[in-house]
Amino acid sequence: MSDRVLVIGLDGATWTALDPLMAEGRMPALASLVERGFRAPLESTVPPVTAPAWSSFITGQNPGRHGIYQFYEIDPWSERALGRGAETFLAEPGVVVNGKALGGPKLWEVASDAGKRCVTINLPMTYPPSPINGLMVTDMLTPPGSKRFTTPPELADDLTDYEIDLTPREKDFSSSDDAFLTRAEQVLDKRGRAIQKLFEREQWDLFVAIFTETDRIQHRYWQYLDPALAWSHGPELEEVRLRVVALYERLDGHLGRLLDAAGDRYRIVLASDHGFGSAAFRRINMPVLAGAIGLGGKPAASSRLAKFGITKKRLYKYLGFLVPDGRLRNAERMARDRALRDVKGKLVKLHDYIGGVWIHAASRGGPVPDDEVPKFRDSIIERLRSLINQGTGTPIVSGALPREMVFTGERVSSAPDVIFFLDDRYGLDPTPHEQALIYKWDPPNSGTHRSDGIFLVAGDGVSKGDPATPLRIEDCAPTILHLLGLPVPGAMDGRVIVEAFGAEFLASRPVQISGGKYTASTGAGAWDSDDDQAEIMERLRGIGYVE
Repeated sequence: MSDRVLVIGLDGATWTALDPLMAEGRMPALASLVERGFRAPLESTVPPVTAPAWSSFITGQNPGRHGIYQFYEIDPWSERALGRGAETFLAEPGVVVNGKALGGPKLWEVASDAGKRCVTINLPMTYPPSPINGLMVTDMLTPPGSKRFTTPPELADDLTDYEIDLTPREKDFSSSDDAFLTRAEQVLDKRGRAIQKLFEREQWDLFVAIFTETDRIQHRYWQYLDPALAWSHGPELEEVRLRVVALYERLDGHLGRLLDAAGDRYRIVLASDHGFGSAAFRRINMPVLAGAIGLGGKPAASSRLAKFGITKKRLYKYLGFLVPDGRLRNAERMARDRALRDVKGKLVKLHDYIGGVWIHAASRGGPVPDDEVPKFRDSIIERLRSLINQGTGTPIVSGALPREMVFTGERVSSAPDVIFFLDDRYGLDPTPHEQALIYKWDPPNSGTHRSDGIFLVAGDGVSKGDPATPLRIEDCAPTILHLLGLPVPGAMDGRVIVEAFGAEFLASRPVQISGGKYTASTGAGAWDSDDDQAEIMERLRGIGYVE
């Protein structure tokens, strides 16, 4: 067998859903691959979200090094922050990131530099397209209608039938089951045909293809895929369940054709960026939480006016005739700065059940003296850990840690000072529907991201067994490079998953570490226009990444 590697990504895939489908004979191609390979759960990033997770897959680095913590800028003090939030103690999503934000040793760059012929198709965090020794088709961050989504540019002419993703309206949970599933099937088939076409074009050294339909389906239909939730739907919904299962059968058909084309000429790596689980029906009121942990602050003037239907957009519209725009913006900035003076910190929602706290230190213009930040941070952590559901007597927060205990690297300071994790029965709500700290609410989505994704490797030299230590998504890039016969850049945090291979293979190919300098991550990506960024923000809002 040559050193060629075929990487198949299933966005959001988890063994929780796939194992029952394989057991029922619904996914024979995947079952055959599992039978001859090494498989394990794959721990995602904190948070387990597409942008930071696939960034770690690409670079072999944790978010503390590559600097991507969400799809958007999360630092409320950054120049790239779009606003301070309706409530002064809540951070608001900032500029959407893209591939320009990502530095470090990118998987395809390392392989291309070594003369390997490479393809990436639909790999998140690859827009805008970049140089590669082969072909690139970009991802969901491609602005709708953009013609600039391939390397080389003329490759787009061969993909006239290709669709990158569902539209925001199709993903916002408001469409009918039939309309949603029909469009998901269409996009899946178009992607599968494009992947097959490019794969068969030549003998590639590294071919990376990502199917994102698994994520889209699981957000909306998790109750039909988790065996533990079989009780939650009656016979009247059986037709929908069968349509959902049929989509996985359809996906397996595409996998089977791709694996048949690969034959024994490629080693196969299968991975997901994160797993899935049930969305929480108990919500945590973030403004109330901010008060409970001592952040201080009060609603901004714009928030109080909004209660009477007077929004900032309306103020600008009607006062713009009387007051120059520059003066309006200066007045807004002065009001915001005054409102921030007493705010000791800001909450940010990193994911449904993961939050962060930014401390408003004096060096950021805040009221907390810099030398008292560690003490204030510890008090926040203690308050978070002591939060109790008074009705059940159980903790609300399962863990709270300083950022340095979660991340490592030169971009740790881009993370909130405190990272906390809710018990998985709860979810954070920045726009609460009730005044209480805890309340019940039916989310529009039945599924949400969880940490445990999937990893599998099959082919010559692979040995079945159990992982020596938990696998992390940062381990994927080093392992793939090792399979290509290349040294692993020392800048990667991950390791080669040596327990997946037999002694003979490892003896013939010891792990090698290389030096080399790489472009540092910036944490932000420039967009061609504000309209492009707004389109992508709307797409992210459609699948629940932005509220």
